[in-house]
Amino acid sequence: MDLSQVPFSKPRMIEKCLAYRIGKAEDFGENTVRMFQRAREVWVSAYAPYSEFYVAAVVLTRSGSMLAGTNQENASYPVGICAERVVLSALSCLEQGGEVAAMLVLAGRKNQAMDPKEGSRNPVAPCGMCRQALLEQIKRQNADFPLFLANTMGEIWAIDSAADLLPLAFYEF
Repeated sequence: MDLSQVPFSKPRMIEKCLAYRIGKAEDFGENTVRMFQRAREVWVSAYAPYSEFYVAAVVLTRSGSMLAGTNQENASYPVGICAERVVLSALSCLEQGGEVAAMLVLAGRKNQAMDPKEGSRNPVAPCGMCRQALLEQIKRQNADFPLFLANTMGEIWAIDSAADLLPLAFYEF
């Protein structure tokens, strides 16, 4: 069959760009400073003996409370859980129906001190599973929220819409 003879509708073009701002916590306000400080406190409690890649996620809720979680690895790799999903699960359990106003994720190697000379260069974005979990939370609360990605040196990338991280999300089937 000659495909050039098959009628196709004109393809739709969708262009999606991820816009973010770069700065320090104080550049994004007092709540971001508080979230970053809390992330630094709990970051060391991550359980990552295999990768030595520590992640802390902090959620500021719409009611003003703050919850934190860290990644928890397991020798059976699929059994581990990322910090973002830990804190979203905690939100669901501790504040039934709680809503995220903002989230900050701090990531870096265990051997990288919180020191400008030794820290990780770029903040790290959530994995695909966590991006989907963020979208589920957005759907659940019917409101998007900003996401702050931090490295161990204190540089932060601010993304106004967490949903922008997964433009072709799986919603329903």
